[in-house]
Amino acid sequence: MEEELETTEIILADLLSLLYQHLWLMAGFILAVLLFASIFENQRQSSTSLAWILAIVLIPYIAIPLYLIFGGRKLRYLIKNKKPMYSQECSLQLPANASQGAKLLCSHSLPPPKSGNEMRLLQDGINAYDELMQLIDTAERSIDIEIFILARDEIGRNIIDRLSERAREGIKVRLLVDALGSFSARFGMLRKLKQSGGEVAVFMRMIPVRRRWSTNLRNHRKLILVDGHTALTGGMNLGNDYMGPRADDNRWIDTLTLIKGPAVADLIDVFNGDWQFAADQDIEIKPAQIPAKAGERTAQVIASGPDIYGDPLYDLLLSSIYNAEKRIWICTPYFIPDQGMARALKIAELAGVDVKLIMPKQSNHRIADQARNRLLRELQRYDAEIYLHPQMIHAKHILIDDHFALTGSANIDMRSLYLNYELSLLSDSTETIEEVEQWMRKLMGECERENVLKHSRLRRWVEDLCWLLSPLL
Repeated sequence: MEEELETTEIILADLLSLLYQHLWLMAGFILAVLLFASIFENQRQSSTSLAWILAIVLIPYIAIPLYLIFGGRKLRYLIKNKKPMYSQECSLQLPANASQGAKLLCSHSLPPPKSGNEMRLLQDGINAYDELMQLIDTAERSIDIEIFILARDEIGRNIIDRLSERAREGIKVRLLVDALGSFSARFGMLRKLKQSGGEVAVFMRMIPVRRRWSTNLRNHRKLILVDGHTALTGGMNLGNDYMGPRADDNRWIDTLTLIKGPAVADLIDVFNGDWQFAADQDIEIKPAQIPAKAGERTAQVIASGPDIYGDPLYDLLLSSIYNAEKRIWICTPYFIPDQGMARALKIAELAGVDVKLIMPKQSNHRIADQARNRLLRELQRYDAEIYLHPQMIHAKHILIDDHFALTGSANIDMRSLYLNYELSLLSDSTETIEEVEQWMRKLMGECERENVLKHSRLRRWVEDLCWLLSPLL
């Protein structure tokens, strides 16, 4: 009798074990279907989709949590309550002689180009720091800053000290920082500014219990507005790596653009929308003091990211590369374009377009450096000229023919082009194009012309492996 009971218990245990296994199998199958459906829906590039699928199949215990944290491309539910980025219909302001690029950007509901601006390229960290401090010191009404990295170093503290002083004097100071980029400065330094009467907001916190959080979607925009009529924007963050009152051999090569005039109103719209979303405050900077004309240059503001329909910056670059006739000059710290843009650059080179790429010989992201080299080898076979600078380059500039110069916060990688909140300026003014061209020529004179085709086979294997992972970088 006891043996029969034991046999029955064993059979029941086996059946329960099979049932649990079946339930786990079904749960895993349902999760896989949901994940794959999410991948197909959210990932625009087939290479990115394939990379995630392979990772989930081969290393599910690592890949599934990573995808749940980082995998979403444009998570619309995070921004559904965000105010419209621009206050007026683009089609009502589009000039009759607008370029194809301007029309393309306006199809994404971006503002049209504005004439009558003063623009000046601040070509190094000393000039940028001096200009920033002068603007802070002479502000009469407001100082509004949106930044990715506020460094916890001497320069970051100097800027916070100066902002705190102006806040105590009654100037309206608002500081919007990214939760990840400015993580180290988010506590003591920001508390000092708030205690002085300044306002601080943190963009897209990383804690899941928060109402608006994301580890993947970062605010990479850099924008400084003073009194609602003068702006600084470009690649520089606030820290010694980017700017300072004295020369520093370890400082990165970077730029900012100072702009006054009608285009500042579009930059104000960007800050208003981002501040309202991050701080949950329905307040606005009123651009009452913006002059109708401050200079002779034309500028078009390009905001890109999850809060903009489609991918306006990527579409502009791809279209411009295909239509280029004379030159495509690109300066970027990270060069990991997708297959479509890489193919466009090869075709341009075959068509006789002068393709020049300027980047650091070694950036601060080694995997990105390895991933780029496979494509650099291919482009070099097509006779593209590759300039590698011994210092870290963080500036982002693009020249297409004599048609336009582009500068801003976006890198030539899939994170900047598809995921991050980015901010760029486009200008077709001859003075701006010449200014950027002279700066790039000077930089090329300081670079090495390395032949990336001669690397060892082992190094190429490592580079190819990093290239396979590049859609997930």
